[in-house]
Amino acid sequence: MTKALLDTNVYTALLKEGENGKSLILQASAVGFSFYGFEEVRHELKSAPRMITTFSKNLRADLLRLYEAMIMREYRFEQRMMDLAVEYYKAYRALGGGIAHRDIITDFLIVACASLKQVDVVVSQDSTSMLNAYARKSYAEVDARRGLAVPKLWAYEEFKAEVARKARIGVK
Repeated sequence: MTKALLDTNVYTALLKEGENGKSLILQASAVGFSFYGFEEVRHELKSAPRMITTFSKNLRADLLRLYEAMIMREYRFEQRMMDLAVEYYKAYRALGGGIAHRDIITDFLIVACASLKQVDVVVSQDSTSMLNAYARKSYAEVDARRGLAVPKLWAYEEFKAEVARKARIGVK
């Protein structure tokens, strides 16, 4: 099984894709992905606007239902996750990253959770913060110092391609 933790924006993408999103999750599960949640992601989903014109339904409720239906287990916030996220941020700034602490710390918390809980893959659509080059370098440097394995960091499209690849070759 490949343990995956999805960033908040991926749940919105799955909903936007409708039946294709449902099909992707079913196919991902069939080829060995198991989905884990993190309470910080749940908090972000709870903060989503209730109504959005493109959905014509209760977006927040739909996001939370999707989250609940997908995850096998939800990781709780731990202080050591924040400590690791702060280390990521310090390394990120030292490398030249310029996003403000308040705007990136949740992304760093998600990766910290994945590193500490030995999650294999983090999936996000956020290439400007969570997946940018400075952030990736900071995860690698800090996790190496701490003896942690850095999870694979995939953009949503990479995740979809990997699911399709595994389905094609019959991986279970």
